[in-house]
Amino acid sequence: MTRFIRRLTRNRAPAAGTLLLGLVIFHIGTPVQAWAYLDPITGSIVLQVLAAGFVAGMATFRRTREWFAGLFRKRTADPES
Repeated sequence: MTRFIRRLTRNRAPAAGTLLLGLVIFHIGTPVQAWAYLDPITGSIVLQVLAAGFVAGMATFRRTREWFAGLFRKRTADPES
């Protein structure tokens, strides 16, 4: 098996072999038929949660970046004091 993966990933990035192995394991581990149903409301809720998580993550990243950059800014004297 190792020789097979080495031969497939020769002259390619090492991540390609890892991705290929992950896809093979995923394909073997998943059932042939999935007896599941997602109604439109559930799908809508899932999309809303993903969108809200993305927006919250971006806002947190921006505020953290600004706070971190503020640590290294030069402070100027206040002209009124």
